[in-house]
Amino acid sequence: MKKIIILLVFVSGCGFLQAQTYVPFPDSNATWSEIDFYQGYCYPPSYCKYTLFINGDTIINSQAYHKIYSNDSSSNSYRGGLRENNKRIYYFDKDCTHDILLYDFNLNIGDSIRLSCGYCDTTYPMYMKVISIDSVLLTDMTYRKRINFNWGSEMSWIEGIGSKYGLLYPYYTCILCVCWTELVCFQHSGLTLYSNEGHVPCFIYFVSNNELTINSNQLNIFPNPANNKLFIDVESETELINGIEFYDMLGAKTKTIQNISSKKTQIQTHDFSTGIYIIKVQLSNDRYIYRKLIIK
Repeated sequence: MKKIIILLVFVSGCGFLQAQTYVPFPDSNATWSEIDFYQGYCYPPSYCKYTLFINGDTIINSQAYHKIYSNDSSSNSYRGGLRENNKRIYYFDKDCTHDILLYDFNLNIGDSIRLSCGYCDTTYPMYMKVISIDSVLLTDMTYRKRINFNWGSEMSWIEGIGSKYGLLYPYYTCILCVCWTELVCFQHSGLTLYSNEGHVPCFIYFVSNNELTINSNQLNIFPNPANNKLFIDVESETELINGIEFYDMLGAKTKTIQNISSKKTQIQTHDFSTGIYIIKVQLSNDRYIYRKLIIK
């Protein structure tokens, strides 16, 4: 099991001493791959797996935000906006009328921060306190400041990455349920900087600024499950299939087919290993459709 290496440096209880420059949250080319478990919905051994990613900018209430989307391997959905000001990160959920303070990296040992009970709440009368500050050595051999709290199980934040429970879960909310979220991987500019494989292997559902899914009903993939042959066709009168990529559930690319330029194509699948795959179909307008495929 892979582990990140941590360096703890304290003098007289004063906290973090590892020299570093503050690392802001990314504004592009970043993905947070997470798992979500909720009893009765995402029940073991099947987890809800998804990747959060930044795709463009928007203006909400006269403030500039980076748009946050999620991808569950089959489609993308808009989640809300993220902005940073003076080492504070704010989140504006798509279903709310105002943003909330998600992270504050100005905190020192002994400082407290008020919790939010859900993405829209600004009145929840509960606080968590900073109990220590240390640093984390990431895979690119750089250090990131980490703030640790007296809340939940090993609650901590990492500069430029967020909470170990996921980008949008800086603490346990007040919602009572048998549930949890976990950050599995953080990737920036194609490099996996953080990997926590305590529950599932690292995965990245591939997304980019051009990869917002169009109506997946325009694409027919059959049979599914597939055995020896797979047929793919697009129903749009103005679209062609340009290329197809296959990924396994760990995010590894297993097959690439290019220069198709047709509305229909046939693929031999007898050499595929049995399992679940994600198909990424590139259309002629440089947009993409994602579909899940089972090979038996």
